Amino acid sequence: MKDLTAVYKLRNAFDEARVEHEQEAPKDYIERPKEDGYRSIHLIFKYHGRGDKAVYDGLRIEVQLRTQIQHAWATAVETVGLFRREAIKSGEGDQRWRDFFLSVSQAFAILEKHSRFRGFILNAELFENVTEAARELDVVNRLLGYQQALTLVGQRQNATSYLLELDLREQRLTVSGYSRHQVSLAQAAYAKAEKKLGSSGDVVLVAAGSANALKKAYPNYFADTSLFLRTLARIINKF
Repeated sequence: MKDLTAVYKLRNAFDEARVEHEQEAPKDYIERPKEDGYRSIHLIFKYHGRGDKAVYDGLRIEVQLRTQIQHAWATAVETVGLFRREAIKSGEGDQRWRDFFLSVSQAFAILEKHSRFRGFILNAELFENVTEAARELDVVNRLLGYQQALTLVGQRQNATSYLLELDLREQRLTVSGYSRHQVSLAQAAYAKAEKKLGSSGDVVLVAAGSANALKKAYPNYFADTSLFLRTLARIINKF
């Protein structure tokens, strides 16, 4: 969503909606961020299915709500983790990068005027730390380099589902589109790609209305950290 107000408006809409699916206790990681700086609201539903949908009865569905800037932060974490081959979002990997993303999360929250930071026009020490860490890690050039080094191949035709194969050894992203009549073919291709890449890449099979919608939903696979870099620049430019 565009801002925090829109996030909580949507959350209230979910709470007030008349649905037969059972909602479990929500997790508000915006008011109470995770230790690594992750911010989002997680709504978990237990699906109730009848008739031909009974096969899905009891299936849990998680809906994640967050601002575009919070999503840009999460995208950058996943992108750096993928290309460095470190599980940064799982609390592993280089401590310097983990500390950097934690500080950036706090700085972004100030820019978004989170209630916890209301009245903070500028936290000079925090912003200086973010700027210095960005220089030491060469964050801007590294993220731009990931995006420029990635070669996109494959046919991105109009389809209802897409297979994304990110080969980190070759720095190549292959995107294959499948129609609604090719579900079995797509699933078979997914299994084959997962076995082929193993730990040297990542594979995902997703539904999307178009290739453009796919890139918006999964920017980390395209190494697209442009919004993260634009927001980071707002901090760096102050120093």
